[in-house]
Order: sequence, then C-alpha cells, then structure tokens
Amino acid sequence: MADGEQVFESTRTTSKSLAARIWKKRESEVASGKFKLDWPGERITFREMCKEFEKSHFASISENTIKGYRAYLKHLMVFFGDGVLVNLNSKMVEEYRDHRRQQPSIRYKGRTLKGATVNRELEYLTCILDLAVQRKYIPENPARAVKHFNELRERPAKQMLTLEQENRILNAASPIFA
Repeated sequence: MADGEQVFESTRTTSKSLAARIWKKRESEVASGKFKLDWPGERITFREMCKEFEKSHFASISENTIKGYRAYLKHLMVFFGDGVLVNLNSKMVEEYRDHRRQQPSIRYKGRTLKGATVNRELEYLTCILDLAVQRKYIPENPARAVKHFNELRERPAKQMLTLEQENRILNAASPIFA
C-alpha cells in the first residue's frame, strides 16, 4: 500500500454484527469528510425534479391552477428536459426567457407571447428550483438572478388636438353636434 493510500472494507458480509460495525465506521468517515460526496442534483434531472414538485405541491391547489402549471411545465420540459439540475445556471434561464418571448402567440396571430406569460413561467420555474435548494439538490436557485419582463402595457402618449384638427372634426360632424 502506497503512503497516504487508504484501504476501505467492503460492507458485503453475511454477519449482521460485522455489517453494522462497518456501517458505523462508514458513517463516521462520511461525517469526518473522508469521502467527496457529490450534490444529489448531479444525479437528478429537471424532469425528475418536476415530478417531485408535483407530488409535494399539487395536492393542496385547485384543478384550474394545476392546469395552468401543467401548461407552463410543458414548455419548461421542452427546453430543460432531461438536463441535470446542477448544470442549470442563470444564463440558461435567461436563454429560456428570451426564447419564450420570441415564440408566436397561439391566440393572437402575428404577435409574440406577452412578457407577463413568460414571467408566470419563470415564477413556476423558480418555485421548482426553490424546492431543489430546500432539499439540497443544488446549492442555489439560478432562476432568482433572472430579471422579469416589464408588464406595463405600452400605450401611445396622449396628444392634444391642434386647432386645425379640431375644426376639421367639427366641420365633418353632423349639424346636430355643431
């Protein structure tokens, strides 16, 4: 055995007492930091996290809310799908946000999705990733750093009619209003 190299016993044994002693030793080795353990998020995909979120949250909300969440989830799955949780970062979330904003609206032909719709999807993604942080699958929520779209409607500035415009309107109006 080389200097500094450690030999670990296998936990495979037919003796329950020996297995229990080995198990206790392993627990102390893990607690003292002898093993480099990866984040559980390195093994959990986004799809699996979404299923876990549904199990923990969908029991206490209304059917209509669940329908809305599943609509958001459909689009999130297309983008993030089977990606591993620890690979998610704020740049990917921003790419998703920008990608969704450019997609055409189903209801209004010729328009893209509203920023408010994309914001709701980002909030749902944030909730899913908050659960992943709470369960220590990932160290921090990458969706928290992403800015949302401004939801104020763009309206043209109000203009005053010029005297000439006002006279044209009054002249074109029927004599009852004049």
